[in-house]
Amino acid sequence: MESKKQAIFQAVLTLLQDRSPSEITGSEIAKKAGIGKGTVYEYFTSKEELIVFTVQEAIENHLKNLQSVDLSGAFEQICRRVFLCFQQDFSSCRLLFGL
Repeated sequence: MESKKQAIFQAVLTLLQDRSPSEITGSEIAKKAGIGKGTVYEYFTSKEELIVFTVQEAIENHLKNLQSVDLSGAFEQICRRVFLCFQQDFSSCRLLFGL
């Protein structure tokens, strides 16, 4: 992913730690990403498109993390590792997923 697009993604995830998507503005995203507001809209046509992108990226990242979970050992150990992966991945963006 391009560095500015990655910065936008990380900015949205950070902002979503405390607020819902509807409460976040394009200006706040740009400021948090360290870019101009216009740059955000060079990559995304709307805030809605940006939120959809963020959800897709977060899910893709989660799937990659799940694929790296160690599946050896007892069933309970495997379940703990899988649930820990879910907890780590979604705790930072719980408002995005309505958790």
